[in-house]
This record gives sequence, structure tokens and C-alpha cells, in this order.
Amino acid sequence: MKRITSFVALSFAACAARSTPAPVAARPPANATNPATWVNPGGMWLPEQMPQQAEVLRSLGLEIPAAQLADRTKAPLGAMVSLGGCSAAFVSRDGLIATNHHCVQTALAINSTPDANLIEEGFVARTRADEKWGGPTAHAYVVTGTRDVTKEMTEGLDKIADDAARHVAVEEREGRLLAECERGRPELRCNLVSDFGGGSWRLIEQIDLRDVRLVYAPQRAVGNYGGEVDNWMWPRHSGDFALLRAYVGKDGKPADHADENVPYRPAHFVSPATTPLREGDLILVAGNPGTTKRLSTAAQVELAADWYFPRELERLAQQLAVVEEARKGKPELAIKSEPAVRGLKNYLKKNKGVLETLRGGLVQQRRAEEAKLAAWIDSDATRRARYGGAVEKIAAIETARKETRELDAAIKELSEQPKLLAQALTIVRLAEERTKPDATRRLEYQERNWKRLEQASRALRRSYARPVDRAVLKLFVERAAGVKAAAALGTGGALETRLDALYAGTKLEDLDARLVLMRQATPAQLAASKDPFIVLARELLPEVLAWEARQDGYEGALLLAASKHVAALREMRGTPLAPDANGTLRWTYGRVLPPPAGGAAFTSISQMAAKNTGEEPFDVPSNVLAAVEAKKWGAYGAPELGELPVDFMSDADITNGSSGSPTLNARGELVGVAFDGVLDTVASDWLYMLDKSRTIHADLRYILWMMDAVDNADHLLLEMGIKPSL
Repeated sequence: MKRITSFVALSFAACAARSTPAPVAARPPANATNPATWVNPGGMWLPEQMPQQAEVLRSLGLEIPAAQLADRTKAPLGAMVSLGGCSAAFVSRDGLIATNHHCVQTALAINSTPDANLIEEGFVARTRADEKWGGPTAHAYVVTGTRDVTKEMTEGLDKIADDAARHVAVEEREGRLLAECERGRPELRCNLVSDFGGGSWRLIEQIDLRDVRLVYAPQRAVGNYGGEVDNWMWPRHSGDFALLRAYVGKDGKPADHADENVPYRPAHFVSPATTPLREGDLILVAGNPGTTKRLSTAAQVELAADWYFPRELERLAQQLAVVEEARKGKPELAIKSEPAVRGLKNYLKKNKGVLETLRGGLVQQRRAEEAKLAAWIDSDATRRARYGGAVEKIAAIETARKETRELDAAIKELSEQPKLLAQALTIVRLAEERTKPDATRRLEYQERNWKRLEQASRALRRSYARPVDRAVLKLFVERAAGVKAAAALGTGGALETRLDALYAGTKLEDLDARLVLMRQATPAQLAASKDPFIVLARELLPEVLAWEARQDGYEGALLLAASKHVAALREMRGTPLAPDANGTLRWTYGRVLPPPAGGAAFTSISQMAAKNTGEEPFDVPSNVLAAVEAKKWGAYGAPELGELPVDFMSDADITNGSSGSPTLNARGELVGVAFDGVLDTVASDWLYMLDKSRTIHADLRYILWMMDAVDNADHLLLEMGIKPSL
């Protein structure tokens, strides 16, 4: 009882005023799963799939109806937020958002200077007037509704013989549905996604909150403690958390950033836990996981292991090296490029782990699974007619792609990675696409996306640095030897001269110049332009269009085969199958567990202090050390540890994009924030590893203690319903 009351003291606002669903009695059913022997099968589940697992969830201790986990617009899912690459949740009625520290790096960078480096020093807004805008690309999305549009998207596609034409038809249908969804509703951003290999389609309506501000982020030595040494590792002692706030116009509707905007009032927000988290407890994680490939075929896994990941590792290593060299000894450039550098390092380490696992037998395992599927299909004439040949068709598609894959990858890199060239290509593409009816333009250049393209260009002002961009462009020109536009730039000294001329002669480094061209330029005007980056973009455009046409054909062919393959898997399995992640709202669940090889499920503050060397990445800030030495844990300590927990581990199932996902307990209350996985199971994007996969979470008690004992953020604690105790 003492343990419970000590943590209950954290929360003093009435639970009835919050959006945590009312608990129900946890009565295990007669045929309940035994939690002691239950092995997590993994899965990033669609909300509507959660009631199908009610029995398992109740057996593991769920205290709210599983049916409540299915509604995206009610508690607790109604409190979830997508940041367009990271996940998050509202934690107050005034639009306060909890996410990861590494998810706010851009906001920290664009508000930093060499004299006030927020990435290094951290930030606490003492008043709402002090909160700092996250920039034009900082958005928060809240789901307001979904609709099944499978029939509209798939009807008659099998009658279209040409693969590229089939893809064009899908894009046209998507564009029409999105336009209809958003028409007359400027507050919405609609999204169309497919699941199960294109077998089902959903139209998702989201409020688009366009004014998102930085409220709180701990120091780098807290938020990224351990750096790349500890990244993807356990034990972990990183305080990977931060707070943002969403703002709207005075009328309560989404608005562009403006001083007179007011905090958004969400319909739901999650409340801090009222009981302490312990090993073995059920936890639920809600978020927007990015991309998984678990329903891929052996041929697709083989392509990844033999070509994609080796090539991607080479690219990441080379790009990281040139960026770090270009910014060396230049504090302003270091600030601008820090988000990109951290991303490159993160993916480099992760992808090394993925490749090791893929080469460790996954191809053979997937082939064995396909043999089982083939036997099941062949044993029934109806199944042969419905699903026969799908796996073989996918293999043939992947084989055909090998002919141009090096060229296609080089074009993609060159057109996307160097920032100024990417801007020039956007300008040229917009001019070409504006000559067409909006419904027939490529989706990314339709009118609904023009403002977003401009926002990306505006954001460039805070992240662009000529020395870095020049180094990146040089790298990808050299990597794109088979691309005619790149080869024309020459090699060696000739390339250096051409690069100097490109940057010296362009006006595209000026935001106003870019925006004028984006909004007004015609193909004829650009054909007459002498700006060297516009000239280069026009030379590259035919190759980009050819690459896109090949990609359209691939996607169109895969659409029919993949949907048949996954439909066969679902029917053969006969039990719920989680679709691959695609950036939409999902649930995953599991228990607080230690590593498979043994150890502790929680790390502690004393362990963090013991790792201190005084040098990055193990440089505990002096104010944190002082607070640790005082040993005042207040209401945040864990009696079983005798001190403060920092991070904890679970067998929940996440991937990139899940970063910042709120971790809830069996009552739907906040107990932490998910932020990482472990290196030996990062290939779970391709195959969930039973008994081995783990997720790392920042413990809410550490977050609250940092806010209370170290950063004096009492006003934010009070807003979250927490009474400061230190």
C-alpha cells in the first residue's frame, strides 16, 4: 500500500476531468492466456484489430475495455499526435505534447546560435510567450475520422493490362478522394493509405495544426546521454523526452504561426500514472510507426540483403563523412547540420544491425514459409485460382528491377540529397505540372501540396549551409557516374570548377527568389534561365522522369501480386495478422521485461552517474550530478530500486516513426515515452523476433524528476496535473 500511495501523490487533479477511460474489473476469462508463459507475437495493430485480442489483453491485466482501444477519436487514442515522422501525445488540456528529445532537434537547431546553443544547453520556456516556434515544417496531426475506400481504390484495377497505367489510375483515384475530403475544410489534411499489400485502403481525416512550438527539452547530455556509443544498446540512461505545444487561431481553428494564436484545446489528453510501473506489468504503446517489411517475399528480402542495405550503408557512411568534414571547426554550420548528422549516425548503426540479421538466415526462413504457403494454395482448386502465381510474379518483378536499380538509385540520391538541387528540381517540376489540370498532376505537385512545398523551402533558410551542400552535391555527382546530367559536370578539377560556378552564379540561395519561381515560373521562362542550378535541374529532369516511369510500372505490377500474396497469408493463418506499418496510427503491447539474456528491466540514476566521465557522450551535467548526490527522489523514486528509475525495457514492437510514442499502463495512463530498440533485433522491421525483440522507454518518473529537481519546470508539472514534490 505504501508503494501505491507514494506514487498517487504525483497526481492531484481529478481523474474525471481527464481523458483516461474508466477502469473495468480485470477478470481473467475461463480460457485466459497464462501471462507467465505468454510469448509476445509482435504486431503493430490497427486500432480496429484490438477488440479481437481482448482475451489476451485482459489476461495480461488490461483494466479498460479493449473496445475503447479501437476508436481513433476517443480516449485514449484521441490524445495521440503524429509529428510527421515522430509520434507524440497530448498531456494537458492546453495542447502540451510529449515526445522524444531526438524528435525536436530541428526545433532546437533553428532556434540556436553559437552563443545560445539550445541543442547543447536545453531549453525551458518559463512563460508561454517564451515558447519558440518549431518552424514552417513543424506540424501536429490529430485523427478526426477514417473511412474504408477499398472498393473505390481497387475496383477494376485488374482489368488494366499496363502496369504503369494501373499505377496512374491509382494516383488519379487517390487525388480525387483527397480533394473531395479536403474541399471546403481547410483545417483538415487527408491521407490515403493501403494495408495488406494494397488489399484494403483507408481515407484518414486529420486536423493539421500548423503552429507547433518548443516548450521544454533537457540538455544534450541528458536527452542524448550515451550518444552513439549507447544508441540501440542496453542498459540505457538517456532522458530522451521533450515537450511541445500546439497553437491555433483565436477562433480555435488551425492557423499559420502568429503571435496572437492561442493554445489548442484537444478533446483528449493522457494523464500521468497513479500507480508505479513494475516488471511484468502490461504496457500499451500508441504511435505512428513508419515502415516495416514483414509481409515481404523471399525475393524481396534477398534484394535487401544482397544489394539495398550494402549500398545504403556505403551511402550513409560517405555522406556522414563529407558533412562532418565540411562543418568541422564551424559552430554555426555544426548547429544547422546537427539534426542531419544525428539522423545519418542513427540509420548507419541501425542498418548495420539489420544487414547482419538478414544475412543470418532470414532469406532461407522466408523461403520455407513460402513453400508452406505454396503447398496450402496448391491443395485447393479455388485457392489456386485466387492466389496462384502471386509469389512468383513478385520474384519476376524484383528480377526485372535489377537491370536499372543502380541507375535508379543514383538518380534518386542526386535529385533528393543535395538541398539546392532538390529545390531547383521542385521549381522546374512545378512549372511543368502547372500546365496540366490539377487532377492529372503527380500527387506531390497538386495544388493541395503547394503550400507544403513552400514551407519546405522556407525551412531551408535555417538548415542550409553552402559548404555542406556543396560537399553533398559533389559526393552524389561522383556516385552518379551513370547519370548523364552528372557525368556532364566532369570529374576531378573540372568538377570542382563547375561546382564553384554553380554556387557562385545561382540566386536560389535567396528564399524570396525561390518562392517567386515556385509560384510564377513557366516552362518557357525556365528554359531561358541562366541560373546554373535551374539549368542543371532541367538537364536532370528527363532522367528523373524516366526513373519515375520505371517506378510507376514496378508499383503498378506489384499492386496486384502483393495484395494476392498477403490475402493468401491472412486466409492460411486464420488468426489476426498485423499489416505492415505505414505511418498510420497503431497499437502495440507487451510487458515490462528484462533483456532475453538476463539483467534488469529498469536502469537507475546511480548507474547513469557511475558512467560519468566528464566527456561526451558520458558527461552528466553538473546540476544533474548535484541533484543525484542529494538523493532526493520525492514522489518519483521506485521503492524496489531504492532510488530513481531512468529507462525501462519491454517486449513491445516498434520501429522508426514510433519514436515519441506514449507508453500507457493497463489503465491507459502515461508511464513513459518509447524511444529506441536494441541492435541485435533491429531487423524486426522484416521479422519480429520472438522472445528477443525489445523496446526502450524513458520512464515517466525520470522525466518528472528532471522537470522538478533539475530544470525547475514546476509550471509545466502543474499543467500536467503533477504536484511538484522537490
